[in-house]
This record gives sequence, C-alpha cells and structure tokens, in this order.
Amino acid sequence: MANDTKLVCIITGKALVCAKDYYDKKVKAANSEDKLKRTYVCRDAKKLLKRGYSVDECRSMLNVTTDVQEISKELLAEILEAEKITDKRRILSDFDTILSIAGAGTDPEVKEFIDNLGT
Repeated sequence: MANDTKLVCIITGKALVCAKDYYDKKVKAANSEDKLKRTYVCRDAKKLLKRGYSVDECRSMLNVTTDVQEISKELLAEILEAEKITDKRRILSDFDTILSIAGAGTDPEVKEFIDNLGT
C-alpha cells in the first residue's frame, strides 16, 4: 500500500512516502495522479527553483548523485506557473509578519525625517 502513495522528485530523485490523506490532497491539487507524479518536486528543490536557480544548479546544490531524468523547459514552466499563486500568498503573509514585528508606531525622530524628505 505504501508504494501507492510514493512520490519521486523529478529534480532530485528523492522519494517521499506519504499518508493516504496527504497523497489524495496532492492528487486533487494536481487534478490527476499522472500529472502529480509527472510534476512532483520536493520542497528543497522547489525553494531553489522559485529563487531562480536552474535545474542543474538545484541538482548541484542539493548534491544529487543519482541519475534523474532531463526536465524539459515546458515542464519546468508548467511547474513554476502552478506555484505562482502560492508565492503571492507567502509574500503577503511575510509582509504582514514584518508589519506585526515592526509595530504600528514609528520613532518620532524617524517620522520627522521621513516627513522632511518630501520637502
């Protein structure tokens, strides 16, 4: 049964055996089991791809030593396109976190300096 929920990263070749519920959630998000298995990228590789590294650079940085398939530019574009919505949510979430850490108040001297920039 565990083999039914095994995903293999197309960048690193690392396998992930996941719980059935999690696997079903991933299948639903990908719209099909075939597409999920064809486009699955592990978290570490996905982070590097989002930062703009190429597939070869990701493999080098993650010390991939196994033989893995070549990734077409079309497939890579499809994977990155699917991640754009997630990126926007994360950026907004990070911005909200920064605001909450910084607080709503500003040092009076800094506020005066900022106000004087416009004059």
